[in-house]
Amino acid sequence: MWKRFEGLIQAEYKFFETFFPSQQTGRGRLYAEFIKVLNTIIWILLNGAKWINVPKGGEEWAPKSTAYDWLGKWQADGTWEKILFHIVAIAESAGLINWERASVDGAFVAGKGGEAVKMCNTVSKARDLPSTVLLTEMVCRLV
Repeated sequence: MWKRFEGLIQAEYKFFETFFPSQQTGRGRLYAEFIKVLNTIIWILLNGAKWINVPKGGEEWAPKSTAYDWLGKWQADGTWEKILFHIVAIAESAGLINWERASVDGAFVAGKGGEAVKMCNTVSKARDLPSTVLLTEMVCRLV
């Protein structure tokens, strides 16, 4: 059972740093701290909460509008897909994926003329690495 998510520690965030743009914008203010943005997005995904319920204050959370904007940007530019492929590559190289026993479960959700919803595979052996499961679940909900 998972304990309450209270934010990534710096060592966990290091995994994501290479996927996000540089903090230097060349003009104006710096971007929001991506660790806070990522913490907020992960909190939303893990809790299934509405954006209005994002925790306020504290050093680990970004404003809901900032997190929401970056979620959309990273989804549009393929950042989440790159993270997912990287996680799968790490799991595969560590021998956590047995492709001979893999199964695919699909689901389709009717929308108002929208696209089909993509679903991800789950890797049962990854339970030994809680951070891998957390990251995989988070990215699978975004891709």
